[in-house]
Amino acid sequence: TKVSLRMRPWKIIIGEVRDGQAARQAHEAMNTGHNCYVTLHASSARNAATRIVQLAGDGYNDEAIAAQLADTVDLIIFQQKIKKSRIITEVVELIGYEGAKKPICNTLFKFVQTGVSEDDHLLGYHQPLGGISQALAHKLRVQMIPENRIKKWLNLGQVKSR
Repeated sequence: TKVSLRMRPWKIIIGEVRDGQAARQAHEAMNTGHNCYVTLHASSARNAATRIVQLAGDGYNDEAIAAQLADTVDLIIFQQKIKKSRIITEVVELIGYEGAKKPICNTLFKFVQTGVSEDDHLLGYHQPLGGISQALAHKLRVQMIPENRIKKWLNLGQVKSR
């Protein structure tokens, strides 16, 4: 990973983070300003936020790692396999942590099931529940995302501040 970080990649994708080494590599990449996507197994978006701290942490600096992750991880997209469907069931913004074990999340979207198709696939829609925080809006402005798109995301619900 150190060699790949020196090559200044546009995106880093680390799939299937299962151990501390992979989690620490992802943490290092995110903490040095690289765009990083990580996949891992968890039971919910909040559980994923807890799990990445547990994997990347050493038991002594977990609160510092949680604080750094809160600054570098913007969104957690949680996908589940239900029946024959792979469904994004929630999208949350990671706001911070209380200590290292309790993530503070702003749920942006949640999947609402409306039925099951004849071929056993879930039917439904993604319900917006809340707008992005001002902190995430600022990060998007720095990345030159058009203001009209940012305002739309801010107005999904009540704006929360970090």
